[in-house]
Amino acid sequence: MRFISPKIDYAFKKIFGSEQSQDILISFLNAIIYKGEKRRQLADLSFKRKRKILPIPMKNYS
Repeated sequence: MRFISPKIDYAFKKIFGSEQSQDILISFLNAIIYKGEKRRQLADLSFKRKRKILPIPMKNYS
């Protein structure tokens, strides 16, 4: 089975862009921003207006 890379914008938004994945996003941001620093870490965040992810139109070349 192959997985989509989280380096791709669409995949990143699917993984980290919902309120259900808030804990995962906080852990990810703390690991990147604070690099093991225990006293300064993010504890909570809020999501602003969601952008609608539109499907990519497929062209029929047949």
